[in-house]
Amino acid sequence: MSQRVQDNQEEVARQRGELLARVSDWLDAPLSLLAFVMLGLLILELTVELSPAWAARVVQAQLAIWVIFAAAFLLEFALAPAKVQYLKTHWLTAISVALPALRAVRVFRAARALRGLRLIRLVTTFNRGTGAIEQIFRRGQFGYVAALTLIVTITAAAGASYFERGAPQASITTLGDAVWWAAAMVTTINAQLETTTFEGRVIGLLLRVYGMTVAGYVTAAIAAYLIGQPEPPERAEAEHSELHQLRLQVARLEEAIRRTLPERPHEEP
Repeated sequence: MSQRVQDNQEEVARQRGELLARVSDWLDAPLSLLAFVMLGLLILELTVELSPAWAARVVQAQLAIWVIFAAAFLLEFALAPAKVQYLKTHWLTAISVALPALRAVRVFRAARALRGLRLIRLVTTFNRGTGAIEQIFRRGQFGYVAALTLIVTITAAAGASYFERGAPQASITTLGDAVWWAAAMVTTINAQLETTTFEGRVIGLLLRVYGMTVAGYVTAAIAAYLIGQPEPPERAEAEHSELHQLRLQVARLEEAIRRTLPERPHEEP
């Protein structure tokens, strides 16, 4: 009886896993596009001094998108057969959903903790926004990397401009300075401009890591182009199977010809 219950539980878990996969595939594109919109609103909020009316509209739009994100996350979490495993693989999404709720804690408004929350929000929102770029450039890998690098540069510049604004001894004083600094960092070129705040240095460190990763990818892509890309294993296996079938057909044809031809008499010496 216990074996039957266990089999039923495994079947239910399998069905829920399949349903979760279908729901995730269906929600992937619209949520990625909404995340791209959210990233644009966040960059606008960090770089432009909005009027109170427009600032309220931006906050309302962000809140509406966050409600959709939260509903989608809770739906997928409810369908997930293994809750802990789901949280391990979607921890950034969980943080991005939980962060807006912390806005209600106004006691931190004058403290440095609010700046840290903005930094985490910038990173998590960017993580969601990259999904939209991946959807657009799904087939072209190099185009995806180029577009992602552009978005990384703009997002990092917006964050640096916000965190360095008004900081003592800051060398990044305008949005143009921030864009130049971010472009230099992402291309692994040293610039005279440097960040002075903790949040700005964290963004600079992440940019350095990303720049080294992209440089390695570009180098590998150029090397693969020059020496020729290796044949994919799937294609090699398919060609081997086709060659094997052709050999079998030739062998059958030889056997059929041998059977239809009369046997030649043995000549006596």
